[in-house]
Amino acid sequence: MKSVLLDTHTWAWSLTGDNRLSESAIFTLTNAVTVFLSPISFYEIGQKVRIGKWPEMAECVDRLPEILEQQGGSIAALESRICLAASIMDWNHRKLQ
Repeated sequence: MKSVLLDTHTWAWSLTGDNRLSESAIFTLTNAVTVFLSPISFYEIGQKVRIGKWPEMAECVDRLPEILEQQGGSIAALESRICLAASIMDWNHRKLQ
């Protein structure tokens, strides 16, 4: 697999060592040449930390961009055409979880 776009939870679970991250997901992450994360993932994590729904992410929320950079990940350039194409794809996004 060359590239992978991570779901917010998949990335967060990889940071916290959450056991909900499947062996398949771990394999995909470790074998991807390029790992992308949507910029909206930072918003989602920050919002949930702020309202108290993701306390395990609170200790690293301020460092998330640096953490992604240290991991060698990249922010996905999500243009309107890409967002639309992703929204109408017929796929099960929970396969890696």
